[in-house]
Amino acid sequence: MTFHEYDGEGWHKHETLETALTGCKKSLEAAKKCAQLDYNKEWPDWVEQISVYEAPNDCEYPDEDGKQVARMHMINKQEAEPGTSCDFYCEFELVTITDKQ
Repeated sequence: MTFHEYDGEGWHKHETLETALTGCKKSLEAAKKCAQLDYNKEWPDWVEQISVYEAPNDCEYPDEDGKQVARMHMINKQEAEPGTSCDFYCEFELVTITDKQ
């Protein structure tokens, strides 16, 4: 099995979960930079798509044929003050998924 990381734009194959998670963390940092530069300080849409799937190496669609093992999770969601240009503020963190969840 191979770990397939989706960075919001494309798939990247990794031999270990650790290297796939490192790739996701780099993508999350890139999303933070995009949000900081955005006029309204909004996260890019693709941040919620960052994920890791375990699937066969030659799998064409890991998100359909594999098992999701990590994904982005929204945290610290707070309503924005009236008159601001957004509805709420939040952060994202990478979480691993276990069979117990």
